[in-house]
Amino acid sequence: MPPSRRRILELTALSMTTLGGCSALGDPPPEGTPTETPDGTEPPDPTATPTDAPASELLCGTGPLPDSGWPLSERSVGRTNYAPDGDGPAEKPSAEWSVTATAPERGEVRFTRPIVADDRIYVARNVVVGTSVPKPDKQYLQAYDAATGDRLWEYAIAGTPQAVATTDEAVLVADRSTLHAVEYGGESARWTHEPDGGVDDVLPIPDGVLVASTRADSDDTVVALLSDGEVEWDVTVDAWLDSSLGWTDGRAYLATNGAELVAIDTDEGEQLWTRNLHDREDRNPATLLVTPCAVFVAVDEALYAADRDGEVAWSVNKSFRDLATDGEYIYGVDGDGYARSLSIEDGDEDWEEFRGAVNERYTDGFFDGLAIDDETLYAGTLEDGLLAISTNSGDVRWVLERDLDGVSVSVVDDTLYAAWGNRLLAFR
Repeated sequence: MPPSRRRILELTALSMTTLGGCSALGDPPPEGTPTETPDGTEPPDPTATPTDAPASELLCGTGPLPDSGWPLSERSVGRTNYAPDGDGPAEKPSAEWSVTATAPERGEVRFTRPIVADDRIYVARNVVVGTSVPKPDKQYLQAYDAATGDRLWEYAIAGTPQAVATTDEAVLVADRSTLHAVEYGGESARWTHEPDGGVDDVLPIPDGVLVASTRADSDDTVVALLSDGEVEWDVTVDAWLDSSLGWTDGRAYLATNGAELVAIDTDEGEQLWTRNLHDREDRNPATLLVTPCAVFVAVDEALYAADRDGEVAWSVNKSFRDLATDGEYIYGVDGDGYARSLSIEDGDEDWEEFRGAVNERYTDGFFDGLAIDDETLYAGTLEDGLLAISTNSGDVRWVLERDLDGVSVSVVDDTLYAAWGNRLLAFR
């Protein structure tokens, strides 16, 4: 099969997922960097056969989920992309409202994934320009009424906005250099944080915010900020961040550009362990999903399931560019055009659906930014547009074609919110 067309739309990856893929910012760490494994064993090869670790220990639910809305890019601190109370459109929907961004003088507008909280939608309005065109002086965090699509306010930042999330006190938006905690009216920032290495990922957790940044010496630093923006602790990881941060039950997890899985105790502010997943030379940005008793990492055409101690329970040779879980199954899509469902217990495939488009140069597959509710997986491809797929059978329920590139979605109650190119839409 032709190679995947990877990372087609960087802005839909969070928002925060986009921030995680920072390995393209410079050279990787020097060879010979020491790697600690929990038991000193050799890294496992991907295999469809589970190891001796009891697979049933991986079945423990999704972990903490928001009470309502879609307040983070992947909805929860575990990056689960799951809204169990959602009842999105089961049949081909129509748009309740649609907002089209005003075209800039140069470049094109792209909205980040819709963040939905307290009947408000928060997105970054990002102007994408070519390498020879200067970027605009200002970019914007914008707030919209979720029921009508009316714009309520906007907050200007100097850099390209890459992350949006909400906390009890503020809306978080990050560009490459600065994290802004913006008042809910948009008038000003409560505080800002400027790490030495720039902002690579942002994850609000209970009682604070985790920020990952890569320094010039090729180390990655994870910083814990208190609710007022003050630094509580920082941990240095001897590699670059290559995934989003995930968190549950007092532990943060990340994947590095050396295919390592790292666990950090967020109560004490210390690194617990590092697990080398494999020694392949090829490197693609990793995708990470966390539950209370397991960490799932998709990296370099393989998916690994590890327990809280970093022991790999099973792995399969399947590629994934985005993941979701309902606590029983792992759902995912890839750049080769496949949507899949796997058992959390042992990695066995439940179903697989191909929706890609193959040509002489590459395969057009799925975009980042999928969402699942109780019965349906929603995701977008360049070929089909926006799809709804049954999580039970893998059958396609409907396809919504539009002549726009890139779509990321959030599902809240009976409404599917979509950032689709230069448009923001609500479907029912």
